[in-house]
Amino acid sequence: SQIERITKGYWAFNIKYRYKNNRCILPHWVLDKTTTNLRNEIIWKYGYHVDVDNNKFYPGHEHIFISSKNSETKIDHHELAKLGDVWEIPAARIVDGIDGKIHPAPFPSTIPQRIIEAVTVSDGVIFDPFMGSGSSGVAAEKLGRKWFGCELEPKYCAIAEKRIEAERAQLKLF
Repeated sequence: SQIERITKGYWAFNIKYRYKNNRCILPHWVLDKTTTNLRNEIIWKYGYHVDVDNNKFYPGHEHIFISSKNSETKIDHHELAKLGDVWEIPAARIVDGIDGKIHPAPFPSTIPQRIIEAVTVSDGVIFDPFMGSGSSGVAAEKLGRKWFGCELEPKYCAIAEKRIEAERAQLKLF
């Protein structure tokens, strides 16, 4: 994949189950399309929200896969490793500030912050090809990492910009 081509160390992605013709499609299919070394699968338990029909249980978790090019790379942050592979973190509630709607994929910055802190060095560069509302940018700012991201939806770019500027202003206070 293109992500593998440009990545030097680790890469992580978040994906949830999909449903097609009332059948649950597991997200592990993504791993068949990559040649990287799967390092971890983290379950993000965010709680429940009622947004599905009545012929399935309500979703309450998503998968986060962490891979690396090199099977020798290690997570050297022992305190973060002790958190285990099930993270119970409530979903973020991000209102877009443009039309007052809530972002459809509320990803709390705590998750990318843990991953970035665990697998990057202080002068590392973070790339988020699906920036969304900017959670990884906020996390990278908190940790003092260089970063860049891409997002196709202008509304989400505006949300990300606002959140990241707020984080930078907060950091200046300290």
